[in-house]
Amino acid sequence: MLGFYKAKHIVEWKIPNQDDYNEISGLVYSKYTRIHNMVIEQFGSNGWYIIGLFALLLVIIAAIYIKSIIDTFKARDEELSGENPEPDGLFYTIEENPIKSIANDNNDVFEEEEDEQNYQKSLRSSAEELDKELSLNLLRASQNDIDEKEREQLSSDIKKRMKIHADAENSRLKELKLYLKNKPQDKHTETLKAETEKDNLISIIVNLLGRGVNVSKINQSLYFHYKNIYEINDIIHTVQSVCNFVGLCNSGRFDYLPQRQMLPENDAAIYAWANGDYSLTLILLQSFLNQLMEQSQEENGIIKDMTYALASNCACIMGDIAKLKDVDLAHNSFELATELSPKNVTAWSRLGDIYMLEGALEKAMISYQNVIDIADVYLYAAELAHAKQQLSVYYRKQEVLTKAEQLEQESTEYYDGIGIYNNLTEKEILAYNAIYAGSSQNLRQYIYNLLNTYHF
Repeated sequence: MLGFYKAKHIVEWKIPNQDDYNEISGLVYSKYTRIHNMVIEQFGSNGWYIIGLFALLLVIIAAIYIKSIIDTFKARDEELSGENPEPDGLFYTIEENPIKSIANDNNDVFEEEEDEQNYQKSLRSSAEELDKELSLNLLRASQNDIDEKEREQLSSDIKKRMKIHADAENSRLKELKLYLKNKPQDKHTETLKAETEKDNLISIIVNLLGRGVNVSKINQSLYFHYKNIYEINDIIHTVQSVCNFVGLCNSGRFDYLPQRQMLPENDAAIYAWANGDYSLTLILLQSFLNQLMEQSQEENGIIKDMTYALASNCACIMGDIAKLKDVDLAHNSFELATELSPKNVTAWSRLGDIYMLEGALEKAMISYQNVIDIADVYLYAAELAHAKQQLSVYYRKQEVLTKAEQLEQESTEYYDGIGIYNNLTEKEILAYNAIYAGSSQNLRQYIYNLLNTYHF
């Protein structure tokens, strides 16, 4: 029966004539006219463009969704097969142990020592050797005198160097705390206590920010507590670096980095930083910086300049984080920031501070003068005040007294205006001393508050 039905229709089928074509085309045209009029009525003269853009958006969303599913399955397969690659960036991950890898590459030069003192010596020796080699390689890299393979090796060496410096610093802190615990009181005790208090600075800042204390009050209390240890500008920029890093976390800048599953979590990085280990924050910042540099290669004009400016600010945060413990790394970060964005006022100010630490007085003064030349009076009031303060000291030594006094007065007016020199009340002193003494208590709760409540 079915076969007969098909055969019947095949027999009845005929080649359409001109009238059939006209009838079909008329029907199609009438349908199109009806739909066209409906679109114009609903969306106006640009209705078809709107529908086309909407359709394109749906296609892009579908493509992204399909790609995310494919990437998820790929990541799972790589995890199951144990073939996860290293994350992008110049710094080590939590899983790797560069000390052991260096030991294998250099005939057990860096064998682990049971004796703490010998272990520290090996760390310092390895760091010095890497620093010498890195200095030459970095110079060649800046002159584009190395090939791609050597560039990859350079990144690996810098990664090892960061881990070695971090281990050496942590080992030194352990020795210092043990010394303070066992050694009787003598004339060096106050100096050693001051060194130990440096390691609590980030913990205290996180604690105070997590409690909702405003930044100007934090600067005032820190200056009162640390004025014999830190310069005003160091305190202001350290507080700002914590705010900036938390701001990057809360704005989702680290959420979509390449190989995000292998990078530290935001809260873990802040917690480690508050406990003296800044390497996890540098890993996230370096990965973000790498992403920005890759992104800039596909951009032009003002968009590219904006990306460079963001990368420059990222390098500044890295420099502020590193400055308290690694001047060389801070120097490189601030120089990179000025190269990426020559009008970055903060970068010039901080680079001037580094030059002062290194004894390069003339370079420092040029940096501070750049701050005065390019800084907006309202947006960069803190950097201007600091630059004027440093230049006033310089002019006073050069016996240009009128200029020195003018700059000093302008600088002092700013610091008086923000109240950083104001004395704390007795009640505030008691409260802050209690917070400082227990800065590590409930630290995870304050970090949670920062990452879920506050935006800087």
